[in-house]
Amino acid sequence: MRKLPEAFIEEAKKQTNTPIDLIAFEVTPSFTSYCRTGTTGQVVTIDPITSGAIIDWETDVGLDINTDIQNCVANLASGTAWIMGCDEGLNSGANRLVTGYTDGQITYSGQMPYSFIFDGDNPDRVRLSKYLFLAVANAPVGFFVPDSTETDSCSITYVPFPMSIEPIGSNISFEIMDMTVAVSNINKVVGNAIQTANGLRGNRLYHMKVFNDLLSDKSYCIKEVMYIDSIIISPTEVSFKLESKFNIIDVEIPLRMYYRDFCGFTYKSPECGYGFDYYIGAGVNASGQYPLASEDNCDHTLRGPNGCLAHDNTCRFGGFMVIPPT
Repeated sequence: MRKLPEAFIEEAKKQTNTPIDLIAFEVTPSFTSYCRTGTTGQVVTIDPITSGAIIDWETDVGLDINTDIQNCVANLASGTAWIMGCDEGLNSGANRLVTGYTDGQITYSGQMPYSFIFDGDNPDRVRLSKYLFLAVANAPVGFFVPDSTETDSCSITYVPFPMSIEPIGSNISFEIMDMTVAVSNINKVVGNAIQTANGLRGNRLYHMKVFNDLLSDKSYCIKEVMYIDSIIISPTEVSFKLESKFNIIDVEIPLRMYYRDFCGFTYKSPECGYGFDYYIGAGVNASGQYPLASEDNCDHTLRGPNGCLAHDNTCRFGGFMVIPPT
């Protein structure tokens, strides 16, 4: 009787783990600041300029960040969370779940590998933004917030979402090609997030490939860090063109969203022009089609009841009507 080869038995014992694609990307503006006096092991104090920018953004979108943070923390299975990342300093690469924000102070969960450096040479720089965590899977995937440290990690749920990923590569000239991620926009979750953020160009995106039986260890992960270069929105799909950090350093196209029916300018900003010396409108509705617009906000449309026409400011509309309708 022939003996079964020993190598065959060893091969039969091997287990093949199924790869799963995960995406984590910023869906709000990213607020960056060097740490200031008052920073401790669990609280990071940011500079007044950045905290002022946060207040302006809250006013523009009608959102209280701390309330939204509390809602996200209470329901981590929703696939959204506010994250504080360390861009510069000894803790560079660390990402932590934000648990609160009040008056320029960020509280977060877990520990940092090293003590923060602030108000001195080479202070730590942090990045605050809201993330959406998505998975190419049939069920929620429990993994970790993208993190490059060997210490404390934050678990998060990546929710199943219809999307396709065209992996990064290089062409015949050894130039780094773009990566493309196409996400379903049927329920408008992603499309609405983009509009709320006034465009996501330059925002950070993590693409991770994990394995079904190795989800309890963040080291079993192939991770790419990319930045959003352009976005195409259709009624059914949102397509992100992604580039590496090095490819967007010399970019000359304005860092904004290009959208047919939506103005990406912040209301009453210099780009919007409403209320500035060069505003040419009479402050009333030129066509008489809508009632007098609100002085406090704008709905970022051209002909909406509280948009540019209602503000008699159509010449400053920030959308791109030459884009063909979809």
